[in-house]
Parts: sequence; C-alpha cells; structure tokens
Amino acid sequence: MKPFIYTALPFRVVFGAGRVALLGDELDVLGAKRVLFCASPGRNEQVEKLAASIGDRSAGIAANALPFTP
Repeated sequence: MKPFIYTALPFRVVFGAGRVALLGDELDVLGAKRVLFCASPGRNEQVEKLAASIGDRSAGIAANALPFTP
C-alpha cells in the first residue's frame, strides 16, 4: 500500500512505513507543544520509546488504557 495522509476534522491520519519517525513534524503541523501518550499496559515499552523520540515534548504516558469493544 502506498503511504498517504488523510485529514478530516476533527482528526488526521498519517499512514505508511516509517511515518512514526515524523512524529515531531506532525506535532508542528497540529500546533501541539506537548503530548500525552495513552497505551495499554502491554504496549508501555513501545510507547516509552516513542515518547523518548520527541524529548521534552512528551507530557507523559498513561499506560493503563483498557481496550474498547462496543
């Protein structure tokens, strides 16, 4: 699948291999100064790496999210 960007208010989807490396750029596009990451306990290690990649722009990690299944 080719990489793409889809924007529709109130959200924006950025999809494609390696796109996570562009997180800092996306924060700039959105005008976000700090980000709070939400994750389930099983993903905490991966989210810690992601948060570390943006340095002090990370406001922290809430690692107690539960899966939502309606």
